Amino acid sequence: MKTALILGSANCLRDDLDRALDLGEFDCVVACKGAGLIWSGSLAAWVSLHPERLPGDIVKRQARGFPPAGRTYGHKPVPGVSHHMNYRWPDQKTSGSSGLFALRVAIEEFGCDRNVLCGIPLDKSLGRVDGLSHWPGAMAFKRGWEETLPIIRDKARSMSGWTRNLLGEPTTSWLYDEVGN
Repeated sequence: MKTALILGSANCLRDDLDRALDLGEFDCVVACKGAGLIWSGSLAAWVSLHPERLPGDIVKRQARGFPPAGRTYGHKPVPGVSHHMNYRWPDQKTSGSSGLFALRVAIEEFGCDRNVLCGIPLDKSLGRVDGLSHWPGAMAFKRGWEETLPIIRDKARSMSGWTRNLLGEPTTSWLYDEVGN
């Protein structure tokens, strides 16, 4: 059983993280976009559907004294991005946001069986850690999550918002129980 924290960029990220870290320890952390500038710890991967922004964000992360990400992922080859892969699972027709892409990386690239989403509520009113007061595009990504539900249902839980309603909230027993609940 391998566990991961998946970090998104909604303003609830810090609160979600506090509660998630109370559940126990995690084998790896995969951040998307602005979350990589918030999380000061080790990153197995840093993921974005806007990979052209990652090289500049890498410089900002380094300037903050944070360790470099082990890998960076985009959906297309871009200078400064170490890995690229399709952000959609087979049969997924619409995008599910950088958060769903980060979840795919954790599952497929790092073999994580239990993934806890923090800062990925898909709530347009919450705003983002990069200073945007709201995120109107959040609604458009819900369909991608619904399309992947058969794949992610048993492997992911969320700390907040619409994704928590879709996947359920993690518990310590779910995180560490071989059978799950």
